[in-house]
Amino acid sequence: ALNYRKNEMNSFKNELKSTKGNCEEKIVLWLNNFSNSHGLSWFKGVCFTLLAWVLFFSLYEWSVNNFYFSSNLGALLLLHQEYWTEAISFLWLPQGLGRLTENLNLNRSWLSSISMGSTFILGKIAIAYGIYQTISAFRKHGKI
Repeated sequence: ALNYRKNEMNSFKNELKSTKGNCEEKIVLWLNNFSNSHGLSWFKGVCFTLLAWVLFFSLYEWSVNNFYFSSNLGALLLLHQEYWTEAISFLWLPQGLGRLTENLNLNRSWLSSISMGSTFILGKIAIAYGIYQTISAFRKHGKI
């Protein structure tokens, strides 16, 4: 039944390719396939959540540092303990608004401020979506 549902979603996606419009449906179907294979893979949901977490937090940190990137290997953000403590705080959905407002109150370029706000919001949405997709893929075991 689950494979039938996956094939049904894939055929619906192929049907949407031939029609104009329906951009929202195409995006949702693509995200659903990418994040958990239409509800079949909880592992893909976990990987999607982790990818969204690290990607959006790294983009957020990059915009906090005014898009400065050091080529020095020892200065890579991923190797610093402070990076991971802040990243874990970012993973917890209700956390981080205080830090965001503090960073926005500093004198920054408008591009950095817009990037901070948008990566923060999009990151929280992507993490929540990944958690939801993981849970929905786990629920497949109760439906059979």
